Amino acid sequence: MARKTTDELKQAFRSDGYDVSRLVEYQGARGLLAEHSTAKTRDPRNPGPGAAKRAYYVEGNGYQMGYLMGLMAEPQVQRMTWDFTNAVTPSFVSPDLSGLSRNVVIQILVEIVRSYCQVIYAAHPNDIPRQLLDEMRGIADGCRAANPSTPVTYERVLALNAGQDCLVAVAYTGLGLYDHVEKILSRLGGVFSFLSRFSWLVPLAKSLLPKLKPEFFRVPLACNAFAAFGNATRDHKCYFGRDFQFPAAGVLQDTACMVIYNPDYQVDGGRPALPLVSVSAPGFAGAITSMNAAGVGIGVDMAPSGNCDPARPGLNSLLMVRHAGHCGYGAQGAVDAMVAAQRGASWMYPVGDGPNSRAAVVESGKTVEALDFLGYPPPDLRPLLPAGPFDPARRGLMVRWNDWQYPARYHQFNKALFQKMGYVWDEANFGERGYLNPSWHGGPVDQVFFFAPQREMKNDLMVVTNHFIIPEMRLCAMYEWSNAVARAKACDILWRYDELNRQCLEAYGTIDEAVARRLIDFLSPAGPFKDYYGDNPVIEGSVSLCNLTDRVIDSHFGYQPDPWVRLTLPRYV
Repeated sequence: MARKTTDELKQAFRSDGYDVSRLVEYQGARGLLAEHSTAKTRDPRNPGPGAAKRAYYVEGNGYQMGYLMGLMAEPQVQRMTWDFTNAVTPSFVSPDLSGLSRNVVIQILVEIVRSYCQVIYAAHPNDIPRQLLDEMRGIADGCRAANPSTPVTYERVLALNAGQDCLVAVAYTGLGLYDHVEKILSRLGGVFSFLSRFSWLVPLAKSLLPKLKPEFFRVPLACNAFAAFGNATRDHKCYFGRDFQFPAAGVLQDTACMVIYNPDYQVDGGRPALPLVSVSAPGFAGAITSMNAAGVGIGVDMAPSGNCDPARPGLNSLLMVRHAGHCGYGAQGAVDAMVAAQRGASWMYPVGDGPNSRAAVVESGKTVEALDFLGYPPPDLRPLLPAGPFDPARRGLMVRWNDWQYPARYHQFNKALFQKMGYVWDEANFGERGYLNPSWHGGPVDQVFFFAPQREMKNDLMVVTNHFIIPEMRLCAMYEWSNAVARAKACDILWRYDELNRQCLEAYGTIDEAVARRLIDFLSPAGPFKDYYGDNPVIEGSVSLCNLTDRVIDSHFGYQPDPWVRLTLPRYV
């Protein structure tokens, strides 16, 4: 298919409220930087006019698209690869941990993100699709062309994109912490200043390591998503809402943007990679949210579970969202790409499909041909659990499509499991509009050794937050270490699912663009839960709404008072 002319691309940006401020070319491929004519990123705590919201267009093969992005956004890539990566990693450490223990744990995680990430992907170079790796190399080279003294390197770009999966796989399981600790500590002399000055602290640090506990780690923030179509919507369009709750780390709120990727390479199976728009930040080869030209939207939600493989983290999270978006000629194609991938960390991927009026939640863990569901719950819990038969996983993941119905027989085990956890059993809390916790502040259910209910039971409505619902995958999440890591957020995770479900059900049949935006932004300070984020004006992550019927995406990132911005994908590709 012929690409739009440069004038057509400039007009497309103007139609969406942007003015093209820069055009670059590399090997015949074009990159455009556009700045919004009215929407600004403005910190309400600081006076000033703010900076225009940015959007980018890049085309070509993986390396060319990365190179163009590096040319146009070197300062932003530098902030993401250095400031963001450094600042976001401590968010995986419990705020209750302090002193030397906290510093040692942070440095272990930093070294996993920076150094172990390089080692593991060098050992498994095919786990990330070649075009995405080429794009990361292109980003670094483009930054160097724009600024010869840039500190951006390919290694830093890889750590930004894949390091969090290395970290998640370790933090959710505890596996790998001790395997690499001697190597990590041996490197701390040059990184961790006070350890190099005071040699007596090194053996003290080592003595702390056998005492590492899952409570030292935490799940930073969370995510929400929904899809509505068919009878759920007033206009019979397909809406896909995606709230990516993740620490901005003092950086992402200023660098977040949208990027239109128009690739000219093929994906597995020999089909052309689909163009897509990504909610992202310069330096990411992955996507926080993607919407492709076929009308398929994809996101990713954190999902603490034991079915991870720190020895081979593979392709997950933002890189998976981007990869599956290029492959997704329909939701089934996106799911098949996830099944085929070499995965090593547990995540959930909500998927919406406008043309086919479908939606799915992919409950995903490490790639394995035969998933041992009963290998994760603690031994004292197993007498209270079903012995099978179980539905088989697809190479370590399972999918609940929009017409999936919960197998009711699993709920019979919950009464004994609640008693085992010390909770009062009330079957009414498992109903279609029930709540397991009264609010995000806390509640009786802060452990997840049970079979969580599916709330949304309509075939044209899908809701997801951060916990597996498919019973077999729930067994993988009944892992003691991951349960302890997630416990501080468990009440919040369960409450958000129940609350978003209630609001979607109450809006059922009346959902249009305005209602869909309100639903996915239900935690906004402008809504009923004004104190959810306290007085923090930063949008920790981004909130996006995709109209998958018309291929239009609206996104809110930066600061809470900032306006939403929009891109209409068919205008560009």
